Amino acid sequence: MDCELFPVDSIAIDRREHRTLRGGPHSWMHEMEEALYLHPAVRECVVMLIPNPLADNDLFVFVTLQAALIGGEQELRDWVRHKVGDYKTPDGIVVLSELPKEPTGKVDRRVLRDLIRSLELGLDVVGS
Repeated sequence: MDCELFPVDSIAIDRREHRTLRGGPHSWMHEMEEALYLHPAVRECVVMLIPNPLADNDLFVFVTLQAALIGGEQELRDWVRHKVGDYKTPDGIVVLSELPKEPTGKVDRRVLRDLIRSLELGLDVVGS
């Protein structure tokens, strides 16, 4: 099957858009989430694109754990790479004690986006 890749200047991040263009065929972020849920240490996870003005958008995974990771972040990177492919490997993995939730119980993606921006700026993050 032939496919043509188109450059993307920005990608809207919201609940309706779960596609990412990362120098290869379309990948679906829910594929990565499904793969992570198969890992015995992962309790909850969410995959998000975070805009990066210096490069392509960065793909981050936020996870909570139900068991210790022997290999740390690299263990999860290798797991995702094995399950869904090299080009779908996240740029960063953030382990949290809990995912922030909205009153409705859905993950508050705005808080996670702000967390990454704070970490990139070297700011202290309350509750992390």
